[in-house]
Amino acid sequence: MKALALLSAVQGTDIVLPTTDGREIRLRRIAEPTAEQKSLLHQLGLSLSEGLAFCPKCSADSAIP
Repeated sequence: MKALALLSAVQGTDIVLPTTDGREIRLRRIAEPTAEQKSLLHQLGLSLSEGLAFCPKCSADSAIP
């Protein structure tokens, strides 16, 4: 039960960005897990997808030359 409670507390969000042609770009981001959550994920042989993790290099500011 404790393991499920720890993993259910991993927080994520979807970022929705409207485009000029009426479509939407949806980005899913997951908050950095706590040390206890990281330990549990490691013990279970699981990892959060790097594509879903927050990446400061991918922020809108970094796209500006």
